Amino acid sequence: MERLMDIREALNIVQQNDDNHEERDTYVKKLPKLHEVDIEDKDDSCPICQETFLSVLALEEMATAMDTPSLPEEQLGVTKLECGHRFCRKE
Repeated sequence: MERLMDIREALNIVQQNDDNHEERDTYVKKLPKLHEVDIEDKDDSCPICQETFLSVLALEEMATAMDTPSLPEEQLGVTKLECGHRFCRKE
């Protein structure tokens, strides 16, 4: 029964987070955009999409060179949370 309450509490948190998508989007936009020199092992992968950080950086470089990139600028590149975990910005 206690585990069921934990699951319900987690679902409520997720639902509240969905309701506050503007707050979440603002937080994500404030995350740092990492440069190639900021990433020690460029062969590491994004834990969400499994793309290597090197390929994510290459996509960002190619997109910024184009007049009409396929993704918005805020979804390009690699970012890092305060805890040190790194992700591609599109995820």
